[in-house]
Amino acid sequence: MFLMFPKTFTITALGQTSDDLMIGTTIGANVGWCKIFGWNRISPSWTFEDVIPEVSVNCFIQGDNIIFFQAGGVGQIYYWSGSQGVKLKKIKGVTTAINSYNATELAGKSLFAVGTKVYSIHREDSSLPYAVAGEYTAGGTIKSLGASATQIFVSGGSVIAKIGTTYATAVIETPTGDGKYRTVEVSYRSIASGATIGIETSIDDEAYVTQTVKVDEINKKAYFDGGLVNHSALQAKITLTGLVNIKSINFNG
Repeated sequence: MFLMFPKTFTITALGQTSDDLMIGTTIGANVGWCKIFGWNRISPSWTFEDVIPEVSVNCFIQGDNIIFFQAGGVGQIYYWSGSQGVKLKKIKGVTTAINSYNATELAGKSLFAVGTKVYSIHREDSSLPYAVAGEYTAGGTIKSLGASATQIFVSGGSVIAKIGTTYATAVIETPTGDGKYRTVEVSYRSIASGATIGIETSIDDEAYVTQTVKVDEINKKAYFDGGLVNHSALQAKITLTGLVNIKSINFNG
């Protein structure tokens, strides 16, 4: 069975929801909207459609009972609500589209690649929001991405390489908190042997200052003893080296 498809649109990516084929499209580089079409693979025409306010739908990213997709050229991630695309998050610092082959799943995490980086869309608990995090780094630009049960495989175009699933250093910059605070506290679920949690603070938009971190293994939190000078706003930079599973970052007065 063939789908009778509008000639205005060019197919850019394919995905799947339930028994339907999802078709991402573009009209052209100078047209600021496109569409996702759904097709049951039986009917001669599509069964649903939705307008996406981006130049193109670039890549579908499969998740656990949820479908993500990347659209446009500035790293915007959407998810499919069942009837339409909904904005989820923007990938910080990304200004390029995701290749349609650059997505896979590993150990319950949705993965996608941009440039040399492999990112995840994941949440540890259903009560938490989804987070987009840079998980792994390849030695060159990634052209396609795949996974087995425990390994990630990347293609650079002419070669295929395997990336180990050891964790890279991750840096989290918090939003600025208005007010006076004494310390920053990072609560964690687990921290592997040899892994560390670093805390830096920026007062009133000044340069970051490295703090001496203490780890309370009983209450599972990392913090410093305060000593912040008088201020009206605070921002923190948290550096996770090795495998650290954090729960929250809190500013304490």
